[in-house]
Amino acid sequence: MKLRYSSSASALVFDNDFRSDFVKKTVFVMISILVMPLLASISHAESYRIGYVNATRVFEESPQYEAARKRLETEFSRRE
Repeated sequence: MKLRYSSSASALVFDNDFRSDFVKKTVFVMISILVMPLLASISHAESYRIGYVNATRVFEESPQYEAARKRLETEFSRRE
């Protein structure tokens, strides 16, 4: 970083080389920040799976459902 003193403005002034380097680095960092989440989501996208659960089938094949169904059949068989 090269600094020089400007007598007309009474302030420190950065050289153009420093400005261009600063702008290049800033642009690079900003692009990196924007691209990183995109790349992360792409790399994880292939591990996702979509599934479907047939809740009725799971419910009807469960042992709890079978026990409750048998209990209800015995209870209401007397009334039939």
